[in-house]
Amino acid sequence: MFSVDGLTSFADSVGSKYYGTTEAVTLDQRLWWLWLSRVWVDQAPPLVFVVLVLGTVIGLLVARDRYVAGSVLGIGLLYYAVAGYSTHAIDRTMLPLIPLLAIGMAGWVALLQRLTPRRVGTIMTAGLLVLVIAPLVQNSVRVNLLLTLPDSRTQVARWFLDNVPDGTGIARETYAPHLPALRPVNCPAGIEAAIGDGKHFTLTFRNSLASEPPDWYPGQGIRYLIHMPANYDRLLRQQAEGFVESPTDTSARRMGKTPRYGVPIAEAIARYDALQARYAVVERYTLVEPPKEIMQRCAAYRRPSANDDTGLDRRCAEPSFDTWAGVGEFLVTGWLVSELVDLWHNRHRYLLGRDTVIYDTGIGG
Repeated sequence: MFSVDGLTSFADSVGSKYYGTTEAVTLDQRLWWLWLSRVWVDQAPPLVFVVLVLGTVIGLLVARDRYVAGSVLGIGLLYYAVAGYSTHAIDRTMLPLIPLLAIGMAGWVALLQRLTPRRVGTIMTAGLLVLVIAPLVQNSVRVNLLLTLPDSRTQVARWFLDNVPDGTGIARETYAPHLPALRPVNCPAGIEAAIGDGKHFTLTFRNSLASEPPDWYPGQGIRYLIHMPANYDRLLRQQAEGFVESPTDTSARRMGKTPRYGVPIAEAIARYDALQARYAVVERYTLVEPPKEIMQRCAAYRRPSANDDTGLDRRCAEPSFDTWAGVGEFLVTGWLVSELVDLWHNRHRYLLGRDTVIYDTGIGG
């Protein structure tokens, strides 16, 4: 962060949406707004956030040493203001603020101990604890349940372990399931990768399978290709938007990194089409996700629109503030998530991860 490159990149993210571009960043794209409108509402209702923020202010006012309390909260506020003005890495930069907010409960406890009789203060403290802890515990349970669901990444690794001979050549692209299964790293070309019961595969990594002509893979002794349809779909969207070169490639070139495709969009699409036409699909994993309100708590705030087939996009907190009832609904929606029981009973019906296709080039078969 504090190297020349780090500071330059941070300054660039302040003035533009993507590194190396001149596209202006709007207010709703800043992390400090996305953290409130998207990251927090995936943890608990906004009312919980309001209660904890008020508690931190109260804690500052009733603290035995206001200088110490002010320094702790001041550091948190400075962190939020500086990091939040960027546009990247929401989970890495903003989630540390959630434990800081928990200090807000200490402020309420201190205030209630001073202003109310002991029994009344205990009852009110218990009520606040239920208000704050219940949705956060439910969110932890939800996330852990999702982690127990079948996942295309583990399914792919299991398929290779059960069906592919030791020493086979494999190529994978960006976002594809990692091999080896027990050491999830992006292996460069030619690395001997171990999986499961001592099997070793020669794993070749490419940012995109379209970065090489289809005939290149069997020429390198590669038998299986792990393809992510999402990479192909992204190219189709970018072509429809009028791009000749993928913006991903443009950004990579400006940062001195290896382009994902390395060829114009039309050529990359043609190479993916050739892979599909030339090589047999030996295994395909298609996602079956739980309902959106289970996958993302903030889906509860999203109102399906005529132009949105899923009824949800990534910025899913879109409440209506037209009436006081609308404001109240926004503040408390999702406090109790009854769908968790249904998720537990039906967890074997779902498949998470990403859509994945495995091609067989046929060499040595």
